[in-house]
Amino acid sequence: MTKSDSQEAGSSPLVKQLLDEPETFTTIDTGFICLYNVASLSDEEIWTSGAKKSKNRAEYIAVTKSGDLAYTDTNDRTVNILKNEKMEEVIRLLNWRPNGVCITYHGDLLVTMLKDNKQSKVVHYTGSTEKQTIRFSSITISLERTETWIFACLTGELTQ
Repeated sequence: MTKSDSQEAGSSPLVKQLLDEPETFTTIDTGFICLYNVASLSDEEIWTSGAKKSKNRAEYIAVTKSGDLAYTDTNDRTVNILKNEKMEEVIRLLNWRPNGVCITYHGDLLVTMLKDNKQSKVVHYTGSTEKQTIRFSSITISLERTETWIFACLTGELTQ
């Protein structure tokens, strides 16, 4: 993961019409071959994650309310928080691999997980304590539930 300073994109209205041709405001060298995730820390800073080699798995990221970085490590099967440049392991999984992570409105963690590439679930955590789980019988079903996932990130509640 790389923390990069972004350059000011100039003043623009909050609502803008879509452009026929995209404009590049700034280019940031993240050092990654493939960029997978970007999370805003402030108007001046961003966190990025991606692959340095094509075989690496992406680590999914989110920024906590206090500005710390939450991320998943699919190889170690952990969810971690980077506070003051020190990594704190929050969750360690046994049979599941963490995939996506987001922070709810209330500051809780929502983590998507995969098992044997056949099963998936979304788990709601307060700290390292599991509060709620929605389990899916196949990965396809969980992908169809993207709206639920996004809504849950905003409200902090999972619904089926």
